[in-house]
Amino acid sequence: MSVTDLEFETALNYVKTKRRGAQPNEGFLLQLETFESEMVQYERQRIREEFINHSNFMNLYEKDIDFIGYKNTKFFEEKLKSQLGLVDFQQLSV
Repeated sequence: MSVTDLEFETALNYVKTKRRGAQPNEGFLLQLETFESEMVQYERQRIREEFINHSNFMNLYEKDIDFIGYKNTKFFEEKLKSQLGLVDFQQLSV
C-alpha cells in the first residue's frame, strides 16, 4: 500500500487472488484500515523522500509494479511525477 499506492480494498483483493486461503482476521483488517486512514500518506512520502535519490529507485519501483501485475504503469508514473513535482519522469534517475 505504501509503495504501490494501492488502497486497502484493492491490496486486500490482490492478496486474495494470489493466496486464495488468505483470511486476515478482524484485528489485522482493522490495523490495515487504520494504517490507510491515518498513516499511509505519511509513509508514502517518507519512502519517496528517503529513496528518491537512490540510483535504483525507479528500477525497484517498476519491479514492484510489475510484480503485482500492473502492466500499465503510466498511471503510476503520472501520479508519482505529479506528487514529486517533476516535469520529466526521467528526472528520477538523475
